[in-house]
Amino acid sequence: MSIEYYVEEDIAWITLKSPGVMTLETLRTLRNSIEDAGRDGRVNFIVVKGSGRFFSVGADLKHVADADSPDDAMQLFIELAGVFKTLLNSPKITILAYNGDAYGGGSELLWAADLSVAVRGVRLVWPEAKWGLIPPALSTIGATLVGPARASMLALTNGYLTAEELHHIGLISRLVDRPDMLDDAVRELIGLIRSSSPVAAKEVIRHVRASKLVLMKQLDAAMETLARLSATTLARNSALLFKDRKEPSYEWV
Repeated sequence: MSIEYYVEEDIAWITLKSPGVMTLETLRTLRNSIEDAGRDGRVNFIVVKGSGRFFSVGADLKHVADADSPDDAMQLFIELAGVFKTLLNSPKITILAYNGDAYGGGSELLWAADLSVAVRGVRLVWPEAKWGLIPPALSTIGATLVGPARASMLALTNGYLTAEELHHIGLISRLVDRPDMLDDAVRELIGLIRSSSPVAAKEVIRHVRASKLVLMKQLDAAMETLARLSATTLARNSALLFKDRKEPSYEWV
């Protein structure tokens, strides 16, 4: 997956090119792009969007399968944690534009962004436990926002939420009917925000983010757990099955 970056007026558009596989290189480029936009004096808004059928199909489990060492396997999820924190701590207002379904890491970014727009029918899926991993943001920030019972169900059953469900519970800002309407809907949302004082808008964002940042200790611990699990034999064997397009099975004893 490659990433396209350009600035339009005061909006930095960062596009995850289809199919949105989060490789080690892509995650580093994504983090650098968000950081560059944060430092750019022209930019007030950062938009991360997908292209094609998917927003993102998630982290590259083939990297875990092919890793030369446990440390190498862990590096993928250390980079994913870096993207999440960079988005959450950006000095600019951040918006996710979900053009299509998102899996794993693509769904986890929802908890880091300030606002989000999605196409009706889009699904956000958390399949990490199926592959011997955990969704760290769903397990911490998500548990606070959707409730612990629902977060547990999503994480333990490879579950998903639709854009409509997420909008109903206040986690998607706006819905659109078709992918070709997404960019204009984002521009319209930003236009409405521009009617507010920029100083007041930044203070609103600061206080809203505080409710997430208070959970950073738990989130850091969950991200460390994800990285540790990715280096285990169980996760690496599951990743090999994923690479071969086979389903894992587990014995509960």
